[in-house]
Amino acid sequence: MLTFKFLYEKEGEYYYVYYAEGRHDDAGIVAIKKKGEGRIVNLSPSDEFKRYAFHAIYGIHVPNEKSGTVAW
Repeated sequence: MLTFKFLYEKEGEYYYVYYAEGRHDDAGIVAIKKKGEGRIVNLSPSDEFKRYAFHAIYGIHVPNEKSGTVAW
C-alpha cells in the first residue's frame, strides 16, 4: 500500500509524492503523463526494487486524483 499527494503539473506531466506504507518520512516522487505512462523522479529510500513507484505510476488516475491510496 502507498499513499500519494499531488504536487504540481508541468508540461503535461503530473508530479506526485508517494509514501511507501504511508510513512511520510520515506517519500519518493513520480511524474505521470497518463495512467501507466510515467517516470521515477526521486526513488523512496526503502523502495529498492521500485515496487511502490511502479504501483504509483500504474495506480494513480491523472489528472483527476489529487491524493489517496493505492492498495494491492
